[in-house]
Amino acid sequence: MRRLSVVLAVSLVVLAAAIPRVSSAPTGELSVLVGTGGYEDAAKPFFEQFEKRTGIKVTLNLVPYQDRFNKIVTAGASNVPTYDVVRVDVIWVPQFVQAGWLEDLTGKFPDQFLRQITKSTLDAVTVNGRLYGIPAFNSAKYFYYNEKMLREAGFTRPPRTLDEFRAYARKLTRGSGANKVWGTVMSWVKDEALMVDWVIFTFAFPNARLFDEAGNPVFNTGAGLQALEYMVRLLREDKVVDPVSLTIHEDEVNKAFLAGKAAMILNWEGTEPASRDPKQSRVVGQVRVGLIPAQPPVVSSTVLGPEYYSIMKTSRNKEAALKWIEFMTTEDVQRAIFTGGGFFPIYDRLYRDPQLAKELRDFDKYGEQLKYAHNRPAVTRYTEVADAIITELHQALLGRKAPKRALDDAAAKVRRILGK
Repeated sequence: MRRLSVVLAVSLVVLAAAIPRVSSAPTGELSVLVGTGGYEDAAKPFFEQFEKRTGIKVTLNLVPYQDRFNKIVTAGASNVPTYDVVRVDVIWVPQFVQAGWLEDLTGKFPDQFLRQITKSTLDAVTVNGRLYGIPAFNSAKYFYYNEKMLREAGFTRPPRTLDEFRAYARKLTRGSGANKVWGTVMSWVKDEALMVDWVIFTFAFPNARLFDEAGNPVFNTGAGLQALEYMVRLLREDKVVDPVSLTIHEDEVNKAFLAGKAAMILNWEGTEPASRDPKQSRVVGQVRVGLIPAQPPVVSSTVLGPEYYSIMKTSRNKEAALKWIEFMTTEDVQRAIFTGGGFFPIYDRLYRDPQLAKELRDFDKYGEQLKYAHNRPAVTRYTEVADAIITELHQALLGRKAPKRALDDAAAKVRRILGK
């Protein structure tokens, strides 16, 4: 996911008493599987501090995101101690838990500590009431709008409901050719970004659910169907979504928005700070952050995308692994990965921090949006399930299938995948 890149002059603060403390007693060695890129760059000083403070020797395995899943699968399936701590994507957790590869962390952290973390973020790695990870950082999709464009169109605030979003988009779509401005541009290419947006719109309607209590797909009725019908209407009937949306990824959505080619978008962290950089943006000073619109009584909706530290069941150094997780979730680390790398903190209270609020426009809105966060389907064969749904969503958006037929076909495929 694209992350925000900002530099904030923030001093590190003393940890709250409820945050787990790390003992300085040496307790062995650790093999830790992490990613590559901005998070590691920002956290590197703390990787080194951990060794000095605890005496625990750490072997860091730096693996790009696209390879990390297979590394964990190989290690888990071999049942050979390979990694002690692994950083996992939220969508991998159910599969790894079912396979028996992740250590149950229930009861390993004080309740007072867990209560300070955004609840939906912990819910994402809670399977059958048991906890299997602690977030390394927080992440979700957010609503960005061009305040100048909205004001010029006569709007004094961002849209709050899906009906308003549709009305705004119709009025904001104008011009032609090179001067065309769209109400919105989306990443509805046939990949995970489409799944994310459909889940967002599904939970933006009342009484949403994707699967029933027995694990059977029910997304082809109710809110799931309403969401796809709404997306198709925006694109094909209202013609307020740039048609290129069917072929582009989220970085291209940002580029179009920052070029002034669209008035409103959904995207991950990073859009607003990038909008203030004249090297990237033609809309400097115009971009604001608001809650993603939803249909009353629903207030808002988004989808989570954080990564988590989990402990492998095969680890021979579980106490040292717990110390690693405790250390990497302390407040000084959370501030550093935000200020140095743009990875959002896991603690609710930091979104009300006056220093951070001064440095990032609408920072409180990011924290507020997380209150309305949902997860993609927590199924053990998520990749196959998602591929089946995405294929049918795309068929509907292309106009090749009616939304109901597309989702009926998707539900049938998912039942076969899950053996239902």
